[in-house]
Amino acid sequence: MEKEIKEQAKSGPRLSVDICGTFTDIVVQYEDQIECFKVLTTPEAPEIGFLSGVELALSSTGHSADDFTCIMYLCYSRIKIQMNVLGD
Repeated sequence: MEKEIKEQAKSGPRLSVDICGTFTDIVVQYEDQIECFKVLTTPEAPEIGFLSGVELALSSTGHSADDFTCIMYLCYSRIKIQMNVLGD
């Protein structure tokens, strides 16, 4: 079963999110296309930027969350967010 899940994740559309200090980057990969999106990170509540970025990516590509076999790869850097807040 694990092998089947890995094969599905390779073949279907994928959505990746990287929450950084200033921007949250979203990448959608499907078929032969890669589309990139960027929204502001909200340091006090990073999930807001995360969710707005995912919503933007889904609406812009015409996908729904159900279309993805591999939903998220999340790289979250709290230290970078705190450094940006201190620098403001």
